[in-house]
Parts: sequence; C-alpha cells; structure tokens
Amino acid sequence: MKFLRELRRFKLDQDIFLLAAILCFLLIFSLIPDQDVSVYHCYANAFWHGENILADQAQNWCIPYNLAFALLLCLLIAKLFFHIRFHLSKNASFLFLICVFFCASTIGNRYDLIPSVFVLFSLIAAEKKSFLRSYIFLTAAALLKIYPLILFLPLFLAEQHIWKGKPFLFWKRYRLLGLSCAGFCISLFAAYVLSGGNALSFIGFMLTRPLQIESVSTSFLWILSLVHQFSFCITFSYGSFGILTTHASSCVPLLSPSLPVIGVTTIAALTFVVGTIIAALRLYTKKWSIIQTAIALLLLTLCTSKVLSPQYFIWLIPLVVWHNKSHAFWLSLWLLLLFLTAVIHPWLYRSLEGALNNPIHTSGEILFFTVVLLRNLVLLAATIVWYCQPATIREPK
Repeated sequence: MKFLRELRRFKLDQDIFLLAAILCFLLIFSLIPDQDVSVYHCYANAFWHGENILADQAQNWCIPYNLAFALLLCLLIAKLFFHIRFHLSKNASFLFLICVFFCASTIGNRYDLIPSVFVLFSLIAAEKKSFLRSYIFLTAAALLKIYPLILFLPLFLAEQHIWKGKPFLFWKRYRLLGLSCAGFCISLFAAYVLSGGNALSFIGFMLTRPLQIESVSTSFLWILSLVHQFSFCITFSYGSFGILTTHASSCVPLLSPSLPVIGVTTIAALTFVVGTIIAALRLYTKKWSIIQTAIALLLLTLCTSKVLSPQYFIWLIPLVVWHNKSHAFWLSLWLLLLFLTAVIHPWLYRSLEGALNNPIHTSGEILFFTVVLLRNLVLLAATIVWYCQPATIREPK
C-alpha cells in the first residue's frame, strides 16, 4: 500500500516512460533460454529430486522461471525508482535509471540487486542509529552473497560511536556483531547438513579459482605479455573465462606459480589491506559517513579481487545513487565505467571466439583486453578519486 501511495504522487513524465521501456526490455531479454538463473534453478530442482540433468536440458526447461525471476527484479527496480524519487530527487532517480540501463544485460538475470538493496537498507538504518535492523539486513545480504561480509567492519565501527566512554570490553559493544555471526554460522551449518557436507566448498572454490579475464590484475598481466614477460592462454573454468599461466607460445600450463602472477596478486592484497585500514580510520574519526566508507570498500574490492564479473557493479548502484553527494567528475567516471562494462558484456565476449585454449592471440582478443584495460583504468581512477574526496557526512532524516 505504501508503494501505491508513492506511485500516486507522481505525474507521468519522460522518466516514467524510460522506466517502462527499461522494464519491458528486461522482460523480453529474460525470454532468451540461455540464462544462468534458469540453469541454476533447474540444477537445484534436480539436486533436491536426486536427478542428474544436462545443461542444455536445464536451459530448455526453465524459461517460465526465468521470466518470473525477471518480473520480480522489475518490481524491485520500480520500487527503488519511486522510493529514490520520493525521498531524494528526480535527478537521483534519473541517475538510477541510467545505471540500470547500462547494466541491463546482467541486472535482469542475476540476483545481485537483491543483496545490494539489503545492504542499502542496512546502511540507511545505521545512519538512523537503528543498529539492530542494520545488522539484520546486512546478515541477510551476506547470506545471499559473500561480498557484504567486508561491510561488517564499517557497521561495527559506526556502532562504537554510541558506546563512547564505555570500557573497551563492554559486552554490548559486541552483542549485535556476535548475534550476526551466530546467525550466519547457524545458516551455514544448516546448509552443510542439507547439502551433505558441500556447503563449505565455496572456500576452496575461491582459493583455487584462477584470475578472471576482466580483473584488474589480469589487465596488468596482459600488458606484461605484450612485452614478452608473461605468457598465458584463455581458459573456461569455474563458470567463467580465466587465464592460465603457460609456457611461451603454448597452452601447456606451468607446474609452479608464475612470478608475475605472485607479484601482481601480492600487490593487490597489500592494496586491499591498506585501503581497508584507511577507510576504517576515516569512518572511526567521523571524516566519512558509513555509506561513503561502504562505497570505498566495494570499489577497493573490485579493484583488488581476482574475479571481476560485469554484475559486480550492480552492488554499487543503490549506494551511489542514495549517497547523492558525489561531484560531477566522479559521476562521469562512474557512468563511463558502466558504459564500458556494457560494451564488454555481452558484445566484446563474442570477439573471444576461437581464442579459447589458443596460444595465438587473435585480433578479437586484443580488442577485448584493450577495452577491459581501459575500463579497469577508469575503475582505478574512480577509486582513487573517491578516496581523495572530502567527508560528506549525511545527517539522518
């Protein structure tokens, strides 16, 4: 009912028609059978029924579910649009539509928008000093996607401001964090039991997964390959395209870790640690708001992670729009970032045909890595600019 009351407040204008056009596109796009959400849904059904089905069968069986899932996300996008327009401004809601448009190839068939909305609700509650609600929303987001775990740090630090003057070991400082950890562990244990012990396999999955083809680390390794200091082949494993370190001019993998890979990943890990410390200190000293800190940590995660899929940028859309205090230059970088990602996926992935497990680098592969490098440089620039901007503390309404 609240959504309907918000809807009645608005007159039809260009933004409403743009919203309708985007939602129609997402629904039509969901009819394509080769979608991850339908495949995962059929695999889950087969798992619970003890059956074993092939990928092509999964793609053919679950188009109705794919459409239903897209419809659910369209309703969520519409709700967010009117909520942003009512509570912020028309400019903010228009920015939200532009972001959704650039992410149209992934936002309708990935569930990343759902945890990102929970993260937004969590940070809004934290701004209003309602930390119980904030922890509940963030725990729910972390159960859907693992990336919100990093945001427990700024939430915990923001909570400490209300216990100023209390002893460091005062038990109420850690009560909500402890309850969230307990709820998370109970959920993992339940999943562990139901899956027959496979619920924790994601840890080994993340540790052994190779560098994904769009990651910032891969872009720097590609530059080294141009000066013959590194050799790799494109491979498809762990559900995505990655790079395999090989001997020169071949696709024979190395038996030991490559020195350039060790160097690049070590620098990325150190950058992540240093950037996290800087963001935490700025929040704790009240130089940054919690939303500003969350955006900084997510940008840092995208820059230093060995996996950078196009849908990961959906994590930032609600936060960037709700923050609503970014200056024009940073917003230009952000929109350029989304535009280049929209060019890469799905269009430039088609240029990789014939490049899989091929030691000879094709022109399509060079075009792909060039645009990815440009996108990642923009991502690095956006992260640096964000860390350099002054505090923009928002007072809760």
